[in-house]
Amino acid sequence: METLNREAGNIKIRVQNLRKVFHSRFRSPLLALDDVSFDVGEGEFCCIVGPSGCGKSTILRIVAGLATPTSGQVDISDNGGGKMLSAMVFQETSIFPWMNVWKNVAYGLQVRGESSSTIEKQVNYFLEVTGLSRFRDSFPHQLSGGMKQRVSVARAFAADPEVMLMDEPFGSLDEQNKYVLQEELLSIWKENRKTVVFITHSIDEAIKLGDVILVMSRQPGNIKESLEVRIPRQDRNVENLRSHPEFQQLFGQIWNSLKEEGVRV
Repeated sequence: METLNREAGNIKIRVQNLRKVFHSRFRSPLLALDDVSFDVGEGEFCCIVGPSGCGKSTILRIVAGLATPTSGQVDISDNGGGKMLSAMVFQETSIFPWMNVWKNVAYGLQVRGESSSTIEKQVNYFLEVTGLSRFRDSFPHQLSGGMKQRVSVARAFAADPEVMLMDEPFGSLDEQNKYVLQEELLSIWKENRKTVVFITHSIDEAIKLGDVILVMSRQPGNIKESLEVRIPRQDRNVENLRSHPEFQQLFGQIWNSLKEEGVRV
């Protein structure tokens, strides 16, 4: 497997020899992940692509502490300061239907016991940068799918975690909303340089967003390749990205690697 050179002190997430077996009373044990190992550097935007059912979401849930590995381990470097280690944005809308937009975005900060002034400042800032300020009093049933995902992203960043975990957050959106939210996400990320692990089925999206792209094998999932995106970020806009020579080379490399798995992406 191709790997990137990183200094040991700069590793934010270290996944080592991860293995996950699902057991059921009604079928044989299912080996979902087999010896998965990778590192994510501090402040790095890491995208994971792979065939459907290869275990991408399982990896993310284990990193988030929402699932337990059968063997192996995940270490997230804690910088101290009392911040939560990770926050997760799901593909499905996960905001609270009984709370308005402002209260949804404030939720993580309130749980952490932040002061009213800190909550007010953080929430108002992320409502502004995600274009939600005029919807602050709206409830989820009054919002479109794209707006609901904006709320999810704003809530996760407002909580100020050390690591952002995103499971196909734009997968169900139309192309126009997807492009807009990708740009908003990158704008927020460039300001605070959170460490991000982002799952996507879209090769285009992975190249647009990622510093590093991990390509997974089919089930049982493993890391097949680790690729660096060398396209300058100023060249990754909608108008220029697909015509960039590096894009075409990288897209072809990822696509051919996925085709070798013999299943659809």
